[in-house]
Amino acid sequence: MRDLPKEDEVISFSEMLSSKYRDRLSNYWIDMFNNDVVIERFWKSPEKYLPLLKQAKGVIAADYSVMNGLLLTDNIYNVQRNRISAYMMEREKILAIPVASWTDEESFEWCFDGLPHHSVIAISSNGCLKGECKTAKETFINGVFELNKRKSPVTILICGPHIKELDSLSNIRYYKSYSQRLYERLQNNG
Repeated sequence: MRDLPKEDEVISFSEMLSSKYRDRLSNYWIDMFNNDVVIERFWKSPEKYLPLLKQAKGVIAADYSVMNGLLLTDNIYNVQRNRISAYMMEREKILAIPVASWTDEESFEWCFDGLPHHSVIAISSNGCLKGECKTAKETFINGVFELNKRKSPVTILICGPHIKELDSLSNIRYYKSYSQRLYERLQNNG
């Protein structure tokens, strides 16, 4: 993939419909690291959103939740939806970056299925770094190394905060999540 999103070129799927961006989508990458309720709209009516997504520079594909507490079948189903969503976009000639996510080390056996080798793959560090659960961060870090080992991505694009434990990987690029950008705007505006 020749083009990667620059920090100031990323807006979220939920922002895409606002009047601030609606007429300027060609200036932006659309990030689908949104709550499942938001991206479920895409799943239920892709024909409504694909024309808008086509206007963008590219799309960081849908990331339906994969997490502990869900049934294994639900997690696998959501991984499949992530792959299908990226495929729908690619079929429509939309530049789409596929997304990887995992729950625990046992999920490594199936969570990377269907991802391309030697490509750009996006992940989000947002949920794994919150709260007191130290194992969530460790599992996330282990998953990044496993993704690197299994798929050899040219770039792993991380939506969310910097993680110093990943500094040894030369193929990591970060960009700020919607909540990070919102927090900065609120701080700058008093």
